[in-house]
Amino acid sequence: MTDAREVTCLPLGRRTLWSFVGLGAAGVSLAAVRTAYWGPDVWLGVGLLLAWVGSASLRAVTWG
Repeated sequence: MTDAREVTCLPLGRRTLWSFVGLGAAGVSLAAVRTAYWGPDVWLGVGLLLAWVGSASLRAVTWG
């Protein structure tokens, strides 16, 4: 009863991880396309917000 066991916690589904990657990629793509064609506007902020939410969610899922 004195030995310590190591516990590894991994996300249950890979689909969740890939959905957060997709959300981040969609945000970056939206921001890049809108800025390239029409210059900076409100959609740039929306795209960057989506990219940030996707990367923050991915980090939260993988790092706990």
